[in-house]
Amino acid sequence: MLDRGYKLSVAFWKYKLQSFDFVCAVDGAWGRNEGGDIGGGMGGFIKNNQGIILLLFSGPSSASNAEEAEILGVIYVLRKVIEKKYHMKRVVICSDSSVVLGASNKGLDNTYLPNFSFQPFIHVSIFVQYVPRTLNDTADLLAKKGICRPKMIDYWARP
Repeated sequence: MLDRGYKLSVAFWKYKLQSFDFVCAVDGAWGRNEGGDIGGGMGGFIKNNQGIILLLFSGPSSASNAEEAEILGVIYVLRKVIEKKYHMKRVVICSDSSVVLGASNKGLDNTYLPNFSFQPFIHVSIFVQYVPRTLNDTADLLAKKGICRPKMIDYWARP
């Protein structure tokens, strides 16, 4: 028998896939790597509306705390979305951080990317939305593994 949490997770992501052309999940993590150093990691994915994973990413972050790791993860996925021109359709980026939601509304680019602006796309074709932590488990796992990775890895699906 499936547990209630699993059913909620499946229903939530199914709804997101029906509502957007591309669905992204992002998380940041903070902790000790295998060498004992404290640092950040980030991870997540991009799926198309058929549920096919287009990108998985996981790696270290230059962040100085967990909130910043999550913001840098969102910026990472924003760059990938724009690079692939996914922003020409409707995109949602799901994060379990209220700090990320506040930063996206104020302008991520002002603090973290002074020479590049995402703001023209936010709330037009790219939407940053809150997802409960329990439903963001895949991105959470990728971010935690990212703490221990020597460099960012991303796996693109073949076209």
